[in-house]
Amino acid sequence: MRTQTIKTAEVKTVRRIVKKYGTLSIENNKFEGVLQIVGYRKVECNKYGYSQFDEQVDVVFKGKIHAIMNGRYKWIQHSDITQNAKAISQVKLNRVLRRFFFEDIQLRTALFGIRLSQSSDIKKVKWVG
Repeated sequence: MRTQTIKTAEVKTVRRIVKKYGTLSIENNKFEGVLQIVGYRKVECNKYGYSQFDEQVDVVFKGKIHAIMNGRYKWIQHSDITQNAKAISQVKLNRVLRRFFFEDIQLRTALFGIRLSQSSDIKKVKWVG
């Protein structure tokens, strides 16, 4: 499967709009903070013998997560993760963040005409303190 990034005027315009208006606040029982969409790509994939377009976004999360740490539920910040890095897999953490943020990001990107079909369309999740 070969992929190629599409670079057109439409993609550049959407990228600028997403960077400017792609910030959303999240407050629920699992997360508390701000999600910002920082990158957008339109990729042509040759799946199943015909050309298909996928849209991908990159996200930065600034905030806290409500999770179990040392046997108790508590609000965990990024600094807690970096200090206890041996206990938490970054790959699994990013996978969980993608899955939990997908619905909120999908609703926000629909305003810009971006169709995200699955959580793997969120390529990078960066959690900053």
